[in-house]
Amino acid sequence: MASAKHQQRRMLQACLFFSSLTFSLWVLANDLATTSELGSSHSVAVIEQSGTYNTAMIAQHGNGNASLIDQSGALNEAGVDQYGNGNTAYTLQEGALHEASILQHGQYHDALIIQQGVGQSASIQQTGIGGSATLLQQASSQVPASITQYSRGHMRVQVIQQ
Repeated sequence: MASAKHQQRRMLQACLFFSSLTFSLWVLANDLATTSELGSSHSVAVIEQSGTYNTAMIAQHGNGNASLIDQSGALNEAGVDQYGNGNTAYTLQEGALHEASILQHGQYHDALIIQQGVGQSASIQQTGIGGSATLLQQASSQVPASITQYSRGHMRVQVIQQ
């Protein structure tokens, strides 16, 4: 099964790299992953899931965007929306019942959400140019965390919840 999953991911990357409009949907082991990309090209979207009943969605509008969602566990939800050029977004979820969202408007933003444990909720919203945001949630604090960032270049925010 791992080789089939690897081949699907490679096919998805190739489709997103060479196509101006791509929509993919697949269901494996009760997980749901959706990606779409609208723009000239050179954007990459990867969703990796292991576990059950995880849901992930990536939507990219623009050029040169990169996004990765990696979920292991059960009942995790993650979404990424990128509007603009040169944005990167990474979401890593380990455990169960996590919710994460990243929304990027503008150019050259970097966002990272890492969730471990049970029942975490996190969101990052970035507007402008050149923002960088990191949100780390560990254990099971179950206290929602959010970063809203308007940047005009080289602004960095980090939140660590333990």
